[in-house]
Amino acid sequence: MSGYTEAAEAVTLPAGEDLTGDLYKAAKINSSGQVAVATAVGDTVAGIIGEEVDTVGDATQLVLLKGIVKVKAGDTITAGHIAVLEATTGQPVGVASLAAIPVDQMALGIWLEGGADGEVLSMLAMPIASPHTA
Repeated sequence: MSGYTEAAEAVTLPAGEDLTGDLYKAAKINSSGQVAVATAVGDTVAGIIGEEVDTVGDATQLVLLKGIVKVKAGDTITAGHIAVLEATTGQPVGVASLAAIPVDQMALGIWLEGGADGEVLSMLAMPIASPHTA
């Protein structure tokens, strides 16, 4: 991936669950103010898990949704598509346009490269709100 400058920012927060194997997955903040894996379409994604820890309460890095970040793809990705959470797995996938963002869902940014399910890819992080129901 030449030509990109990676300028991600991270904060340190306590883990709300075992994050082993969850590096580069989308993360939310749970009701205790701790980092947890985003698993549902309606989750408010706070960032990307930047460090694996196996004990609840241990400090972990949460990479903020700004700049260029590394994200683990939840399906085959096309560069230029918008990153959203998949409806059944809650993992980051791509949609082709703003109109394809599901109602009441937040988009994470724009994929800068394409790749296969499970690959760690670069994404231009820029949260985008979708239309919402009244």
